[in-house]
Amino acid sequence: MADMNRRDFLRLSALAAAGTVVVACAKTEAPATTAPETKPGEAEPQATATPVPQVEAAPESPMLTDMVTSGSIPALEERLPQETMVIDAGTLIPSDMVDWVPGQFGGTMRFCTARTDVCAELYDANCEQPLIAPGKLTAASAAEVVPSLFKGFEINDDQTSITWYMRKGVRWSDGEPCTTEDVRFYVEDVAFNTDITPTTGRAFKSENKASGDLMTLEIVDDYTFKTTFTLPSLHLISNYSGYSSDWQGIMRPAHYMRQFHKDYADPATFKALIDEAQLPEAEWGNYYLQRDEGRLTWTNVTSQDPDYPRVSPWVLENVGTGVITWTRNPYYYKVDTQGQQLPYIDKERAEIVANSEAVTMKILSGEVDWAREYASMVNYPLYMENEAKGGYKVNITDMHVAPLQFRFNFTNPDQNWQQVVRDVRFRKALNTAIDHQKVVDTIYQGFGTPPTAIIGCEFDPEAAAALLDEMGMDQKDADGYRIGPDGKTFILPLEVPQGYTPELDSLCELLVEYFQDVGVKTDFKNIEATLYETRHTNNDTFVYLGWAHTSFWRNAPRTSDFLQDRSRLWQLWHDTQGAEGEEPEEWAKRLWEIADAADTFLLSEDEVAAIHQEMWDIIKEHVPMILPCDNAVYPLIGSTKLGNVPSKGWAIVASFTQEQFYFKA
Repeated sequence: MADMNRRDFLRLSALAAAGTVVVACAKTEAPATTAPETKPGEAEPQATATPVPQVEAAPESPMLTDMVTSGSIPALEERLPQETMVIDAGTLIPSDMVDWVPGQFGGTMRFCTARTDVCAELYDANCEQPLIAPGKLTAASAAEVVPSLFKGFEINDDQTSITWYMRKGVRWSDGEPCTTEDVRFYVEDVAFNTDITPTTGRAFKSENKASGDLMTLEIVDDYTFKTTFTLPSLHLISNYSGYSSDWQGIMRPAHYMRQFHKDYADPATFKALIDEAQLPEAEWGNYYLQRDEGRLTWTNVTSQDPDYPRVSPWVLENVGTGVITWTRNPYYYKVDTQGQQLPYIDKERAEIVANSEAVTMKILSGEVDWAREYASMVNYPLYMENEAKGGYKVNITDMHVAPLQFRFNFTNPDQNWQQVVRDVRFRKALNTAIDHQKVVDTIYQGFGTPPTAIIGCEFDPEAAAALLDEMGMDQKDADGYRIGPDGKTFILPLEVPQGYTPELDSLCELLVEYFQDVGVKTDFKNIEATLYETRHTNNDTFVYLGWAHTSFWRNAPRTSDFLQDRSRLWQLWHDTQGAEGEEPEEWAKRLWEIADAADTFLLSEDEVAAIHQEMWDIIKEHVPMILPCDNAVYPLIGSTKLGNVPSKGWAIVASFTQEQFYFKA
């Protein structure tokens, strides 16, 4: 790399910021080769190398310097790409949300969870987005999208094709180049391979529809590829720029994963691997998926293979009993304005404990450095009382979800259940039986609102009872519980994944009280998280507990959890274009149609507004979920030793900028 003085660097890095981080602005003049001309609303591909600042500060963590000295990794200038991404105030998140300064190296970030399948903070830290919309949950249009792992994109005139530009010289965590071959391998040999992916996802089909024509992929060169659809389709820009959109949606480390792919592996070696996994050769695709840790995303805490290459700030180091450690990626492509390679923090440590109470005790005693998903308003008074003693700071920040919702499984094979739950009066009765304001006040410390604006149901237990009587559940057993259509006491199975959130048990105990007050016997049960997902996959659940991304619902009627994809057979019908599963009721089909249309990024503002209102109307009319609360907040908890921590905005967006966090001296 050529040396330059600081004035030259500041001038060039400003140009880089304009070309790499700003969209829909005037085209900037590149210092060397000129990027392809862009059209309004497109990210401008930067065709020149981003200069790395030359300053006196140590450019890499001492732990990496030791590795260079020992010969285990090359020198920094050989590890960084020709086209780095320079991080400054406002690059990852708007500058008014964080007091940003160049950080310093070292330390271990400690997380804690009671879930065996997810440590949300760990995924937040290691989700490496191809594109970003700084400070936003999702971009409203392509004009709001700016580069990150990918340096840009270009849309053709009829919006059927997008040319994508990867950063030249980016490497996987094992030092191998990250190129368009990794894209080609994933798209053609995995996503389009029916042995691995029986049904190609709609992301690779025209208009983001399951019924759309398959996309074609053209490899232009090592760092440029083109995706083309038969109809105008811009949804990939949306898919690759959401706050939690990881690289796994478009590529895999081909050099590593070929050894687990039948078309590439040595036949004898591959057969031995299949035999060891105790799988028949015909199911080799399942073996491939078992070895593909890129697909884990939110469940990356379950990673087992330290050799699996990644492009994230940290990579898996060790899996112990109840403790998982990740260590810094020596080949990470981001640097700060002083030329220091990110991330600043050396390691991340996720501890899995028995229950949510144990997580809370760890937080209060200062044994957790960063808590988002496991920081709950139910514990807010405790957090504040122990803030100084625990050495942490509590920031009240926006929550991107309504804390919890229960979505009905309309396709559970129990016919008695189907007859009851498919009657909208039952669904309205359950929501009307809930004292939503008490939920807000008791569980969420007064932060939040009843969800009346979404589901249209207000607390009225007498009206709830009348609805149940009206639908024919007016007879009761000796204990006062309502009789179902089969002549037996009807039981609502309120099953939840164990350890999902700290407030879950308290909330469910309230719901049991409310439902039983109107005569619906309710069986509340915690189920181990992996078993819970297995039950859902097998269509054995009755209700499905998860987040309600109501902030997304309000932003646009794009694909989110207002859809009925937890009714397993309805989801299967949608995903297979009717070849499998069960055809959904008309209102549920219409919600999918609305989301599919909104996902394309092709509708006018008026068209989006019209289907957005239709979405709200359908939800209020059919009430397809139990929603206890809305407009909640996060008590985002961070060690007082941490720097570059955003103090406002969306909590989850802040958590996705951990590569710029550092421990103060």
